Amino acid sequence: MSAKIDYTRTVLTFLKSQIVAKQNALGSLLAAIGQAEALLNSREAFQEDPKKVNIVSKFTAMETAVNQVNGLLLSIPTQSDFMAGYDAATDPE
Repeated sequence: MSAKIDYTRTVLTFLKSQIVAKQNALGSLLAAIGQAEALLNSREAFQEDPKKVNIVSKFTAMETAVNQVNGLLLSIPTQSDFMAGYDAATDPE
């Protein structure tokens, strides 16, 4: 396979893996929010106040998930860096 194709695929794969990681982190955050909402809904159905320990636990899970999402920044080489790598990718003769 062409070294230029391999190089370009590597850059694309790296970007895709970053996106998947961010999607997974967002999914975890949505799950944590859903659990907190379910807790509130059940307490509301029983006309009870939520237990503080449970609220703290759910908040901690959401805080962790938000921090994880915020820590996952997407990155890609600059165009000049990409093109330098592309130009340097040569097939053995």
